[in-house]
Amino acid sequence: MTEKKKIFISYKRNVEPDEPVALELFSSLSKEHDVFIDLKMMVGTKWSREIQENLLSSDFFISLISENSVKSDMVSTEIQMAYKQSRIKGSPIILPVRLNYFEDLEYDLTAYLDSRNYLSWKNYSDTKDVISQLQQVINGERYSNEKVLDLIQKRLKEKEKLIRSFLAAGEFDKARIEGEKLLEQNNELHLIHLLIAVAILGKKGISFSSLSSIKRLEKHVEKASEDMKLQATALVLWGVIKHNHYFLKGLSQGTPSLETIKGLLEDTDSNFIDFELLEVVNIDKITSKALGIDKDFIK
Repeated sequence: MTEKKKIFISYKRNVEPDEPVALELFSSLSKEHDVFIDLKMMVGTKWSREIQENLLSSDFFISLISENSVKSDMVSTEIQMAYKQSRIKGSPIILPVRLNYFEDLEYDLTAYLDSRNYLSWKNYSDTKDVISQLQQVINGERYSNEKVLDLIQKRLKEKEKLIRSFLAAGEFDKARIEGEKLLEQNNELHLIHLLIAVAILGKKGISFSSLSSIKRLEKHVEKASEDMKLQATALVLWGVIKHNHYFLKGLSQGTPSLETIKGLLEDTDSNFIDFELLEVVNIDKITSKALGIDKDFIK
């Protein structure tokens, strides 16, 4: 029989999807465990004392993070309290659930949550799966290696989608920062290197008068090109760098040269070039011609 645990659910009241999801979690988890949700408090109860006593004595702290809850002082206070208690006695174990909200957190919340793995909820159809994953953690079940890898890939896909949405919206700084945070965890994410390079070239935010800055940008492109699926798109970006920031300025191009890149692109199937992603980069017709690329999407 599963050992009964004390669980505290932190959420923003009277808003969707926060309260409906919190109530679903309470309904399911309370079948096996002692679950506290603020709606259980009796009229006349000293609210802050009741909250604090239940939180500090809990084994698990489920935090529902949403566009609404990140603005709540009460939710922020509960997260901070849970974090400090966890540091002191090892519990509660903090289990963040992101409710269709994947933006960077404010500094005060980042300090307590950002380094922790989180569960992802995008719509109500995900509720059952989120409950199942929480039950596995609370009941002490371990994930298989395949399950862990699957979760990692799932979160990476979510981050990729977020970065691409930033790029499409012209929010290049956000795209770059989000990508750099991922590379701090794993520098071998070739696609993230590619997306960062697109963000920098799209923004022109790098100091292009600085050769060292260009070299830093080239490192991202070079890393992306190690993945054969990304190589063609990375070569186009490399060609843009070589043409716009070396050739047009009369600088020595080094290796690979612009001509070498052009030759490689001529031998590349254009179907492997991510033109949709490259729309973000300002590739004019002169640069396109220099690379030997037929770019219909150039305005």
